[in-house]
Amino acid sequence: MKVAIIGSGGREHALGYSISKSPDCSGLCFLPGNGGTHQLGQNIELNLTDHNLVYTTLVNEKIDFVVIGPEIPIVDGLGDFLREKGFIVFAPTAEAARIESEKSYSKQIMKSMVLPRQTTGNLRPPNLNLPLIISVRVLSLLY
Repeated sequence: MKVAIIGSGGREHALGYSISKSPDCSGLCFLPGNGGTHQLGQNIELNLTDHNLVYTTLVNEKIDFVVIGPEIPIVDGLGDFLREKGFIVFAPTAEAARIESEKSYSKQIMKSMVLPRQTTGNLRPPNLNLPLIISVRVLSLLY
């Protein structure tokens, strides 16, 4: 099985190192990879925001399994896009990644499930189209 690991950090290097030890792994490809990952497999420099280019590269490299490490490509829907194209992808869906990428969304979920969380307030300044989250640290005790 030929595996592609998307990302360029230490996490992706560690994933690649572990995956390379599997007898089922016939080759590794890192998109884009880093200075250390080239020792484990092939680094391919490309723009991860161009989903069609990533797809074409994976097809050309005959990739069987894709691992996406960094949060941004997951949130941007790369995993969802590749799944729709028929790839087996190890990464959460973009919707599931919202829990990590959108703190106000995760707070809503925790509140609805009555889970302990920090007290927060969401503000939208009139000239900004971005939420501003103000957090107050509160000590929570569970019994």
